[in-house]
Amino acid sequence: MNFRPDQQSVSKSATKPWRTEMAQADIGGTMIEAGVLDLLQRERAKALSAREWKFRLMGYGYAIKDVQGAQVVTRLPQGVELGVLPAEFA
Repeated sequence: MNFRPDQQSVSKSATKPWRTEMAQADIGGTMIEAGVLDLLQRERAKALSAREWKFRLMGYGYAIKDVQGAQVVTRLPQGVELGVLPAEFA
């Protein structure tokens, strides 16, 4: 391996930016689409527990994760954050 003095060594974890991106979340005031909120509300009414509700949402391609004390709705499988879950869903 040829190493030039002007190059910096890079750790393996630094070459995989997705590791840090998944751990961080933007807890802004992003609004979730009305259709998605309607789906979340209908499925919550059908579910007997929060655990069942989250499982049902996975079937539709959504997930809820806890980030900095807030629940964030994400789109599966990439985990794209859609927004913060309103308080009435908690």
